[in-house]
This record gives sequence, structure tokens and C-alpha cells, in this order.
Amino acid sequence: CGCMLGNSIAEFGLSHPEISALLKEKIGNVEKAFKEAFAKAVEQGLLPESKDPTVMAQSLIVMAQGMALLSKAGYAEEMLASVMKTAEEIITG
Repeated sequence: CGCMLGNSIAEFGLSHPEISALLKEKIGNVEKAFKEAFAKAVEQGLLPESKDPTVMAQSLIVMAQGMALLSKAGYAEEMLASVMKTAEEIITG
């Protein structure tokens, strides 16, 4: 359960400098992709202009990684589904 990136972060954290740097780079790549997608959605009028693409990208990463870890810990699907609904409400306004 969970993605390799999230599991690596949970396992290694900051304990190994080279791995930590690589993980930060990969999270940065994911954040950049999300940020670009959100910015494009705002530009196209699919999301309100009040939405900050950077904040939304970071929030989505945190929610997704948290949900992956909770899923791995056996939390109920109902809770995870409610978090997904909340994430959708945050994104769409």
C-alpha cells in the first residue's frame, strides 16, 4: 500500500542525506506538475482565480501521502473517502 515515494519518505525521513535529497527532488517534481495543472485550470476558468496553485499543489501532496500512510495502517475506507471528498471541496471551492 502507498507509493514508493511515500513509503521511502516514511522509512528514511532525513536519516540518510543522499536519499533525503533525492526524495525532496522527487516531491518537488510532483509539486511542480500539480502546480502547473492547477495554474492551467485557473487560467482556463475551471477553478476560481482565488485558488493559489502552489498551496493547492502542496495540500494535495500532503493529503495524498497522508491517505496512503493511513491506508497502509488499515484505516477504514469510509474515513479515507470523506478525506477525498474534503480534498475535492478544497480544490473546487
